[in-house]
Amino acid sequence: MVWLAVYPSVLLVISLVGDVLKDWSLPLRVLGATIIIVPIVANITEPAVKAAVTAIERAWLRRGSRSAP
Repeated sequence: MVWLAVYPSVLLVISLVGDVLKDWSLPLRVLGATIIIVPIVANITEPAVKAAVTAIERAWLRRGSRSAP
């Protein structure tokens, strides 16, 4: 689940600010990207993924309980 939250965030940030960071040294690029990405993942994408997975699990459980005799 963590990967489902992190990957889109990294992809979005790198596509939006990758050109700005390209001339920075590698440690500074990583620092800049993580300063942006970590709050997005912690506060937006990770809770959204957890909510989506929970909703899917509940739907599957309801579907399974209906088919039981």
